[in-house]
Amino acid sequence: MSKEVSRKVIFDAVDGTTDPSSILTPTSVKYQDNAGLVINWTGTLAGTFKVFATNDLFGVNNTPTASNWNELDFGASISLDPTIQAAGILVNMTQLPFVGLYFSYTNASGTGNISVTFASKRIGS
Repeated sequence: MSKEVSRKVIFDAVDGTTDPSSILTPTSVKYQDNAGLVINWTGTLAGTFKVFATNDLFGVNNTPTASNWNELDFGASISLDPTIQAAGILVNMTQLPFVGLYFSYTNASGTGNISVTFASKRIGS
């Protein structure tokens, strides 16, 4: 049984006050089983990070023009709040029954940069 791991930098020290989104460059998770996000930020950013999923076709042989995106429900919002946590959050996602994801951050207050790295693995042949 082989394992394949993929890694993608979603936001690389992007200005958090610009409400960054990766909808123009969605991440393919087709055939991926387990995934994780590492969210880091600098400064005093306070806001909400969201993950959206689709099963519309896109990828190597298709233009990334998925139009049906739905927000994933983690049971609670993924909030960046420098007054109650250090500048880092880990998000675990297992058994991804989707073909694509995109990520967005909406700033409520403060200034600083946000960095997000996505990694996933596929188990099997």
